[in-house]
Amino acid sequence: MRATLLCLVATTASAQPLVATNWNPGFYSGPWGRTTLTLTTEKDGAATLVIVTEQPPAEQRRRFNPNVWQPQPERSHTLTGTMKKNVWTFEGVAMTCKPATRPVHVAAATIVRRPPCDLCEQRCSTASCWEPTTTRTVTGLSCTLANDLHGLSQYDSLFFSAAPGVEWTRWKEDCPVTGFREATPPAPDWSLFPEGTTVLRDLAGSLVSKKAPTTLRTVVTRKRNSIEVTRDDRTYTAASLTAPAKTEDGAHALFLSCWAEVATIHSVDLRFSPPAAECDGSDEVPTSRSPKKLPVLGCRLTVDGDTSDSALRFLGGKVLERIDLDADCTKRKALRALPSVDAPAFTD
Repeated sequence: MRATLLCLVATTASAQPLVATNWNPGFYSGPWGRTTLTLTTEKDGAATLVIVTEQPPAEQRRRFNPNVWQPQPERSHTLTGTMKKNVWTFEGVAMTCKPATRPVHVAAATIVRRPPCDLCEQRCSTASCWEPTTTRTVTGLSCTLANDLHGLSQYDSLFFSAAPGVEWTRWKEDCPVTGFREATPPAPDWSLFPEGTTVLRDLAGSLVSKKAPTTLRTVVTRKRNSIEVTRDDRTYTAASLTAPAKTEDGAHALFLSCWAEVATIHSVDLRFSPPAAECDGSDEVPTSRSPKKLPVLGCRLTVDGDTSDSALRFLGGKVLERIDLDADCTKRKALRALPSVDAPAFTD
């Protein structure tokens, strides 16, 4: 590991650029967006720092995975400076760097809240966390600024690594979860689906609304390296486990990028019990006669280039129903296994 870090420092001073990205989804007021920094250092110590900031449209604010990026020229700059003994100086502001490693989540990973949670008031039963939680280790340079520089705060986490780099992102709470994920779009991967048919039936809506909850089916059928997906009454096919599935006319594309995890799967007699204290922020408690901890697939869905922040859950080769109902002060959320796709939907 030490040899790798020393090699990185040497590479930095040989005109190979390193990249750092900071992603602020805009949960709070003030500047937000994605700022990408590209650091190039020549052998003679001359250095260039290119700062490019992009921002999604207002309607995609607070999303972790927006699909439209608009340049912000007024927040973009090209700076020249010098490097000496791992200290880069731009416009009189020193940036000190040292070799480091960071745990990095997969592309399109998001931070989710696990209620009830208020980290600052120490009322967390389970803190907010990354989904998926798995990481890989990336080697790079951890850098700190002596002062603010063109919108970059001395408190920002700057981590440079080989292109395309990784991005640092934050959560919205007063005591925010932060971390790194790959700075690339998610990629199609059907390999975790077993041969045969796997079905997810989503039941979502509000129990206090006049509008009845809706049901949406996602059906994935794998035959060797061929995939067929039906969703929203539209059928997509792929001839490779690493290719997006497309409609017959090629006008629409869909893919899933998945990971393995373990989840509680309830039997069909699922019921919910209210929390001990009404409206304390807790969800209702799901119970059933035969709950089981089973391996499932968590999958991020991308349709026509738009990646969902929320994840789908699949039980390989089986039919799963995901319940996500708003019961006013509480929510009813659970997974239950069904004997068939035509089994009756959950009712409270």
